[in-house]
Amino acid sequence: MTDDAIITIYEPARAVDVVHRVPVLVVGGGPSGLAAAIAAARAGAEVSLLERFGCFGGNLTVVGVEGLAWYRHEATVEAGGIGREFEERAKAMGAATPDSQSLSYEIDSEGFKVVADRLVEEAGVRPLLHRAFAAPVMNGDAMAGVIVESKAGREAILADRVVDCTGDADVAHRAGAPTRKTPIEEMQAASVMFHLSGVDKQAFLSAIRADPATYADWSAGEWTVDTSGKEDGLFSPYLRKPFAQAIRDGVIPANLSTLAGTWGALHDTGELTYMNLVHLAGCDGTDPDTRKIDAVYNLTEQDVRGEARFGDSIGIYPEFIDGYGVLILPTTGRYLHIPYRALLPRGVRNLLVAGRAIGGDRIAHAATRNMACCAVTGQAAGIAAALSVRTGRSFHELDADLVQAELDRQGVRHQ
Repeated sequence: MTDDAIITIYEPARAVDVVHRVPVLVVGGGPSGLAAAIAAARAGAEVSLLERFGCFGGNLTVVGVEGLAWYRHEATVEAGGIGREFEERAKAMGAATPDSQSLSYEIDSEGFKVVADRLVEEAGVRPLLHRAFAAPVMNGDAMAGVIVESKAGREAILADRVVDCTGDADVAHRAGAPTRKTPIEEMQAASVMFHLSGVDKQAFLSAIRADPATYADWSAGEWTVDTSGKEDGLFSPYLRKPFAQAIRDGVIPANLSTLAGTWGALHDTGELTYMNLVHLAGCDGTDPDTRKIDAVYNLTEQDVRGEARFGDSIGIYPEFIDGYGVLILPTTGRYLHIPYRALLPRGVRNLLVAGRAIGGDRIAHAATRNMACCAVTGQAAGIAAALSVRTGRSFHELDADLVQAELDRQGVRHQ
């Protein structure tokens, strides 16, 4: 048999040591996972937070998406809670700069690593870094823990309740919960985040003031953006004209249409940060499969556009949609409820999903994928996990009133 003929490899059976047992295990340390672990601990649970990299923060730190709440304007209504705490703690530690387009702050990705560590330590959460989720541990249709891979090899971590904050429902998918994925030709383009140094601050800002961009300018070149109209005249840190001029000048190739987007903040040092300028279509972030659970309730475009209200709301979120060619900014005080049922996967017990992989269609995803909303769902998932352990009730049996009462105690608006 030649190597070309081999299509399947059979691994030998092996014993995996159980290295840790915990009531609540959160898998993934991004904004949703951080919020879930901290909230569960504050609700009285013993919690461990599993992260494949060497720091917490996910998109906020490892990827460099430093705009946690760039949608915020004067009339914006938000849930508060741990997501807002991320911003406030970063400001207090000197790791935040006023955002150029909103009433929020750009959070320094390196500084937030320290913020996250302090929040985890203060909450008494046990950090499990440098460990990648590899497989679920199942007891029938119930999650019983996870298998991880690290330099120590393959290890087992057992847990009474698991919260999947991987971003792409990796735990839920491998545990057998039904998931859905947008066809690759319809997926949002991938963004490459970076910083620039050596920028002439005065010259750059003078050029911006002389020819300011608005959100209406987003409907140019490769994009056509659907807005409600109220966004069109607002200032936007959008950069398209310089790249169009560079093409005319022959500095960059004429077919290079992937360069356009926004800048974040310009510092006195000449560093231009939170550069969101490179967009690559046809990229599937889950192909080595973007994935969402088929939840007990899947949010719809009508929900996120129409101020949906739910009796099992676990947090509010502004009427903010950013993706799939739609841009709606929360400038009029409108908001929606996020239902607890959107965090509940079908077919698997002892598991909740928080973050961008909660149940919903593609336009709902364009709203709930934002890091601030991920923190809202994460905080609720952590609270639900703690209460599920305390009461002995499964996630599917847990009374939403109990979750809402603890959300009130933790300062989260859910109505």
